[in-house]
Amino acid sequence: LYFGVVDWYYLRQRPQHMARELAARTRVVYAHPRTFLGSWRARHRLPAGALAAWRDDPEGEGRTLSLYEPLGGPRHRGDVLRSFSDRFFLGGLRRELRRRRLTPDLIWLGHPSHERYLEAFGNIPLIYDCMDDWGAFPDAGEVVAGESRLIRRARWVLASSQKLADRLRAGGATV
Repeated sequence: LYFGVVDWYYLRQRPQHMARELAARTRVVYAHPRTFLGSWRARHRLPAGALAAWRDDPEGEGRTLSLYEPLGGPRHRGDVLRSFSDRFFLGGLRRELRRRRLTPDLIWLGHPSHERYLEAFGNIPLIYDCMDDWGAFPDAGEVVAGESRLIRRARWVLASSQKLADRLRAGGATV
């Protein structure tokens, strides 16, 4: 179960490349809550059926890759609205996984804020893929604290640069 950082069809970045390569070797479900506004803006360049919440083999390459990107509201910073959005997103994801008889063996996170999704899946082994120096962004206190918890919990940590790897190791991560 791969919690993506960006909508599948928005930009081709590290999360999509990693998920595609993993799907050449094993079953992958890429999950990301899609915003209504982003989807509306991108509607002209999306392939037919791309706005479905669940989509198997989105690239038509025969890979064991599925997308779960339900249409939701805007990204919320407030606790109450974020909690409601998360319950909607995770409830739908768990329902779709059960319907397809899929049980995650591994969870892959690409952003510390996704730590909040973990409680819905118990004690499944975790990979944290650190793609950026999240502490360098404005108002990153909560994200940095989440990353510290993630690196203590993760079985494996990937880093997109040597500088990030060194910082993560100093924080106790197995990189």
